[in-house]
Amino acid sequence: MAPPWGEFTTVRLNPDRSLYVEGPYNPGPVKKEDIYGEVVIPFLIIQQDGQDNPSVVVDGVATWKPADPDSDGKYPNWSQTVAPEDVPAGLRPGPVRAVGTAIQMFRYEENPQVPPGVATFTWCVRQSVV
Repeated sequence: MAPPWGEFTTVRLNPDRSLYVEGPYNPGPVKKEDIYGEVVIPFLIIQQDGQDNPSVVVDGVATWKPADPDSDGKYPNWSQTVAPEDVPAGLRPGPVRAVGTAIQMFRYEENPQVPPGVATFTWCVRQSVV
């Protein structure tokens, strides 16, 4: 069974200066009926200056609702729009580091006395703000 994983496919700066972020998510071997609530996905979009110093950081939190995969085995994407007032004025189109962390609570055992399991994992990719 594959482990949980996530990715970024879209980082778009909208005309109103809000930032739309989207990517696929796969809960791994956990069945949707065993996931408690929604998967929480905090993320950072980090744009660097010419000396590779982080100059602009946008942080947001998305959620992913448990769902069945489609006929190709793909699950629905997660997405979030960061409000314009939460997007620093210096963010511009171009390269960024996109960092995501997923927090997934799930039924660990059938016995209700056993507390839920928690899976967390992080991914970091190069992406571009468009």
